[in-house]
Amino acid sequence: MAGAWLPLHENHAINVMALVVTLAEPIPAPMFRKAFSRAEEAALKQGLTHRQPVMNMIQISVQQGIVQPVQQVASGGAIFSSYFDNEMFPVGSPQLSEQLQIEPLSIVYRTWSYVSWSWQKQRYFELLGSFFEIISGLVAAATIRFEYQDRFVYEGNPLDADPALLLRKGSPYLAPHVFEERGMWHSHTGRFLNGPDVSKKLLQINVDAVDEGEREDIQRWVNITTARENRYPTAPNAAVVALDLELIATAMDSQHEELKVALGAIINSKTASQIYLEG
Repeated sequence: MAGAWLPLHENHAINVMALVVTLAEPIPAPMFRKAFSRAEEAALKQGLTHRQPVMNMIQISVQQGIVQPVQQVASGGAIFSSYFDNEMFPVGSPQLSEQLQIEPLSIVYRTWSYVSWSWQKQRYFELLGSFFEIISGLVAAATIRFEYQDRFVYEGNPLDADPALLLRKGSPYLAPHVFEERGMWHSHTGRFLNGPDVSKKLLQINVDAVDEGEREDIQRWVNITTARENRYPTAPNAAVVALDLELIATAMDSQHEELKVALGAIINSKTASQIYLEG
């Protein structure tokens, strides 16, 4: 009897969601300190209480033919994290639940506790609204990127894991050969989309079949990473786009909708009926 593909969670398959904003130039130090202070206050208030500095690696010069040791220098930013309760993950190292990384050139948000898009969007601006208000209109955007990783596990013998039970044949985002595979495989694609504004809109789809576990406990997983990135002009003399709350919110809403459509074009209708695609 054939096995079945199951989503990571009961009503959705999302393992992690990430939102990344990068800037054309670093935020000026006085402005960054003020904005960072607001973000730190919000992160601690919202339960991201594990704080660590962001360290950059710097290779110092070669002296008399000898390469000197690599040094770590604080970037001025920090990572704020929260973890799942130990009762949920009693064995091994703590498992991340939510993370916020703030540096002068980039702001990265990740969550492994996805609820829904409306909830996550509100959560995002609870954490970063004050930060972006301070720098709004005063720095140039480089990229805004939205990324999901969805995971499905095969319930049955991994050697019988038929990709066609999970994925949509004829999908423009999948290499045709994967439907003949019963071992591990990869299908990666990307292209730029047309859009009404000045940004380049990149869509990336990475689908990977991997085995996890050891010996009798090996399981076959399919990881589906879907990402949409807006790339704004940053070349010298280019008409740069100022970063503000409206730009971020509009980009993220559009990207979320496009990624939902892309996932629906990758998984088959039976799989789609198992999960909350609004999500």
